[in-house]
Amino acid sequence: MSITYCTTHQNRKQQVKCQKCNDKYILHYGGKSQRTSCRNHNYVANQLGQMQCIDCRLVKNQYIQNCYHTTKPVMQCVIL
Repeated sequence: MSITYCTTHQNRKQQVKCQKCNDKYILHYGGKSQRTSCRNHNYVANQLGQMQCIDCRLVKNQYIQNCYHTTKPVMQCVIL
């Protein structure tokens, strides 16, 4: 009988590609980069109707700053 074990854990010292700009960066907590070095934001409308980035909480057109690189966790499975 075999057991399949799956996880989305990634090594924090591993380089990954940013899903927004395709730059490579080293993972930090929560799948984000440690510094705000990505020029792209993920804007969604907040409760006030303003466009706000879901990664860095920047409100569009109020400030000019970079965002965090982000990546989606990759499912990794092992059959034991």
